[in-house]
Amino acid sequence: MFFILSKLLSFLLQPFFWVFITLLSILIVKRIDLKIKLLKISVVMILLFSNTVIFLEFARLWEVDGQEIGSVGQHDVGIVLGGMTEYNNDFDRLSIRRGGDRIWQAIQLYKLGKIKKILISGANGHLIDKGLQESIQLKKDLVILGIPEEDIITECISKNTYENAIESRKVLAQLNTKPSVLLITSAMHM
Repeated sequence: MFFILSKLLSFLLQPFFWVFITLLSILIVKRIDLKIKLLKISVVMILLFSNTVIFLEFARLWEVDGQEIGSVGQHDVGIVLGGMTEYNNDFDRLSIRRGGDRIWQAIQLYKLGKIKKILISGANGHLIDKGLQESIQLKKDLVILGIPEEDIITECISKNTYENAIESRKVLAQLNTKPSVLLITSAMHM
């Protein structure tokens, strides 16, 4: 239920939804002065929300500052949060999308010896299963890139960030150790 509510809330928070509601209100409202105000608000929202420079500057205000790789200490496990790929059914492979820097950071941290193992967390975040088992498919790709299979742990149940945390904790508990953990995600995701 939480998953469905989170998807609904995500939809309701989209700028396009609010532009649509404002434009729809113009058709419903009777007063001319209010119609003009709503039209002006709609135009301003369209200009603001469709301008990537403005959007990125606002997004940066909310982002948590990143950390230089050189300043990262040694950790047993690097947890990579999913939600960075789409499944391309035509070619039976993953396509990296926004947030794909997470996996590249994990590879780099692993190759530099900053993390000993990579835990990839996430199945898919879609309401309808589209064949994406992100963590399993990313593991296959990492093995192709030369990372030993035994150094890649997968959690393939979670569908959102909240579930990533819950399920990753369960996977870490099964390791029978108390590993030092590093969270690897995008600034926008934080």
